[in-house]
Amino acid sequence: MADSARAAALSPLPAAVQADLDAFCDTLWLSDGLSRNTLAAYRRDLALFARWLHAAHGIAPAEAQAAHLHAYLA
Repeated sequence: MADSARAAALSPLPAAVQADLDAFCDTLWLSDGLSRNTLAAYRRDLALFARWLHAAHGIAPAEAQAAHLHAYLA
């Protein structure tokens, strides 16, 4: 992992992004009854994407376009 990617992965999430992540995971738990481990994995994956998105493009996940997701997965 490159140094900039490592730094992005360790940086704290902005409070608004963390609140959105919490609300999303709460909704998943309430509607789908997912296990604690599944929710933790979703939260971790989304947090990594949010950190990368902020570091690479300076935007929040709610502003992401399909091209951002493609770039992240590439």
